[in-house]
Amino acid sequence: MNSKCSWIFSIALSLLLCMNVSASDRSTQRSELPITHLPANEMLTQFTDMDSSALASYIVDYMEDHHIPGLSCAVVKDGEVIWNGAYGNAYFNPWIPTADSTLFMLASISKTITGTALMQLWEGGAFQLDDPVNDYLPFAVIHPRYPDTDITFKMLLTHTSGIEDNWDYMPYYPGDSPIPLGEYLENYLVEGGAYYNQWWNYSFWRPGTAYSYSNVAVALVGYLVEVISGTAFDQYCEGNIFPQLEMDETAWFLADLDTMQVAQPNYWNGNSYIPYVHFGYSDYPSGQLRTSALELLNFLTSYLQMGQWGGYTILDSATVAQMLSPQIPQIDPSQGLIWYKSYVGGRELWGHGGGDVGVTTEMYHCPDQNSGVVILTNGESYFFEILDALFDYAELYDAGLLVDMIPDNPPIIIPSGGGDFTYDITITNSDINSITFDLWIDALLPNGNVFGPIILRNGITLSSGSYINRNNIMQTVPASAPAGEYSYRAHVGEYPGVVITSDSFTFTKLSDGDGAIAESKWQLSGWDEGEIANFSAVDDWVLVSAYPNPFNPRAVISFSLPVSSMVKFDVFDISGSRVGVACPFGDLASTRQYPPGTHQITFDGSGLPSGIYIYQLTTGESTTVGKMVLMK
Repeated sequence: MNSKCSWIFSIALSLLLCMNVSASDRSTQRSELPITHLPANEMLTQFTDMDSSALASYIVDYMEDHHIPGLSCAVVKDGEVIWNGAYGNAYFNPWIPTADSTLFMLASISKTITGTALMQLWEGGAFQLDDPVNDYLPFAVIHPRYPDTDITFKMLLTHTSGIEDNWDYMPYYPGDSPIPLGEYLENYLVEGGAYYNQWWNYSFWRPGTAYSYSNVAVALVGYLVEVISGTAFDQYCEGNIFPQLEMDETAWFLADLDTMQVAQPNYWNGNSYIPYVHFGYSDYPSGQLRTSALELLNFLTSYLQMGQWGGYTILDSATVAQMLSPQIPQIDPSQGLIWYKSYVGGRELWGHGGGDVGVTTEMYHCPDQNSGVVILTNGESYFFEILDALFDYAELYDAGLLVDMIPDNPPIIIPSGGGDFTYDITITNSDINSITFDLWIDALLPNGNVFGPIILRNGITLSSGSYINRNNIMQTVPASAPAGEYSYRAHVGEYPGVVITSDSFTFTKLSDGDGAIAESKWQLSGWDEGEIANFSAVDDWVLVSAYPNPFNPRAVISFSLPVSSMVKFDVFDISGSRVGVACPFGDLASTRQYPPGTHQITFDGSGLPSGIYIYQLTTGESTTVGKMVLMK
């Protein structure tokens, strides 16, 4: 080993001692764990209602259970950021909590930016994907076992080049590597170089015939960008990708960042988090980029929008389509150009993950639901359950499901010995698409705990403009239930994860009393007794919604008619008394003929006190009710 190589290893060794990690450990960390296939529900964790606050609580609990020191995540759907959050710590000494602006090392997600830079040059006609890379390099990259086989651009982008990662010559450095990219690669890839080893730097198979994930091959992609463009690779990205995507705090080198804004990598030793120093390596285009979750989401959104973002064209739509399609189906049908296909929760995703010492990251998008998720951490645990939960959240975000529960004879008082109450429930799909969802009913106990699900029905599908109606559902409350006030709740969404919407009413169980029948357990009857006819498209009309709800002082009730029909509209207060408030066609209880189509009725509550009001629409033999809240 020459003096230069010995100097490199002495630095690397001191860093590794600091890091408490061996070269073999690094080889596992540096290559992310691709998700090949995770079926629906395989990784579901039992957590409760997934509205935005509960989703945050779930993430925090998951981080504690799986020893993730800091995490930042963001979700995009239809071009809109619908969720982002930052949890845990970026640093422990000094103590700095993770924020939306915290920068994280991306590890192998960096490769997608490297591939994007090269494909921009390809669009400009600078080369063809099947061109030999040696036609463009200032040195020759020759596979020592197959010198007659050219290594092409496409091979580098699909991990089929035969260039292997030899971890003995891929040292880590405190801070940035002192060795320029081109110098490092020439010494690694060319016979006679300081880091050359024909047995371990190259595969035993012919280029283009097999797959082997390679960081050095992607580093060569970055160097090709540098050679073809005539601009240093990091500067090329700073001129052609980052400004257009408003990735203003994104950089390849620590020297260009305030390191106190970069989450410090950590590992869990079984008792506490141990920090790594901020590090770098010579093959930096393969994993060294640092950015925030929200800035990375801009990049991901540009792929969801087929190369467009904020008025800029990052890539042509045809280029994006090519990158996100299988390129080597005979070898690996999941591999695109850098990007790869995975399955989580039954969804087909395209994206990339990353793993490095003290770093784990994921970035995927779902073309079918036009959504994407970015999760960045400064720890070494994987978190596929969080990825699945965030895609669940995106899938059902803003879905047009409505649920109404109308109790009979409120207020409901349950004797100490137990008793029962009855209610009606209606679930309506006002979305333009069919929706498949779960229904579950539970009870929020007086002590704040949740009892349930009392009933769970999975995989209900409602087509657009369809509804389910169940009347006179009976719920028994046992004598063993604690005394106090309860919230009785119906949820629709994906159990136990995502709640699209809920409805509830309260009841009270007494601490003492006489004459009650001692009920022994919670029982619900009346749901399964409903006929299948109630689970079909509405024959006469479809109740869409009351909006806004709560309202002050007016609410608009929307409904649709497939045929011309007589419609009667009534509104009652919680005691059952009809309230005579004018609406556009006169008396509230009057009947009017409506043509086919969607119609609106305005309810004016200006003269009414705050409270719950029940609206009822009747046409033919069909009657549907809903609840709205006047809040002044």
